Amino acid sequence: MRMVFRAGTAVPFKFYDLGREESTGLTIHPLIFMDMLTVRKYSNEVDSRTELDTITNAIKENGGLLNTTWHPEVLIGFDVPQASDGLLDYCLETYSHVTPE
Repeated sequence: MRMVFRAGTAVPFKFYDLGREESTGLTIHPLIFMDMLTVRKYSNEVDSRTELDTITNAIKENGGLLNTTWHPEVLIGFDVPQASDGLLDYCLETYSHVTPE
C-alpha cells in the first residue's frame, strides 16, 4: 500500500462534465487522508504520525487542503490497531489551525 493523492491534487477544483465538455458549478474537495489506510499500513502510532506529517508537508508546499475521513471504529477505539491510538487527537492538535496561504 502506498499513499497517493487520488484526484492527483490536494487543491479543490471544479468538476468537469465529460459528456458536455465543460466545468460545472460543483467544487470537488479531494480526500487526502483516510485513517484506516494508515492504521492498517503501520503497526504503531509513531509511524502513522510520520506518514500524516509527510502528507501534510506536501500539501502545505503546494497550497492544498488536508481533507480527512475518520471511521467510527477509530473514533471510539473499537477493535483497531494500536497505530490509531491518539492519531485523531494528534491531527487536531497539530493541524486544525493550519490554513492555506
